[in-house]
Amino acid sequence: MIDTIGHQVIFSFETTRQFLSLVFKTVVGVFTPPFRRKEFFEQVYFVANQSVWIVAFCVTFAAIVTIIEASFHMKIVIQNDSLVPGFAALLILRELGSVLAALLMTSRVGAGLAAEVGSMQVTEQVDALKILGIDPGTTIMGFGLIKVVGKTMSFMQLNELDLKKYDDHYLKLKLI
Repeated sequence: MIDTIGHQVIFSFETTRQFLSLVFKTVVGVFTPPFRRKEFFEQVYFVANQSVWIVAFCVTFAAIVTIIEASFHMKIVIQNDSLVPGFAALLILRELGSVLAALLMTSRVGAGLAAEVGSMQVTEQVDALKILGIDPGTTIMGFGLIKVVGKTMSFMQLNELDLKKYDDHYLKLKLI
């Protein structure tokens, strides 16, 4: 029992350390030359400003459904739905709004990035990078490890391999 708890504590600290290391590398990468301010602000505009209306629309309708369902069930259970506005406001502001916003933004940005990489493949930009001697899959590679035991899935590790410092492609592939 103590061994299991100790293993979980060590695993938690290691996962936290890896996450903070990834955040640190990201922050350092933002402030390390070459600075690409134009691309940075284009991405911020795409992620933040262009997603606001989609997120607001979806959260609004999810909130409406939540309020209607809560009111229906409160009327059945306690024959009074006067508490629904307070409960619904707390639920939507604390839980539903942030979770839905995060899911919608993640799916929208992920789909956009996948489409961009797909279009790069179709227009042979990936081949052009290879001709220039830049292997797009071995310069910076992110990975995530998931452990599946039975029906339980658990997150093990999220990190990235920065292979820009190695010139030899065989060494890069060996490290991967």
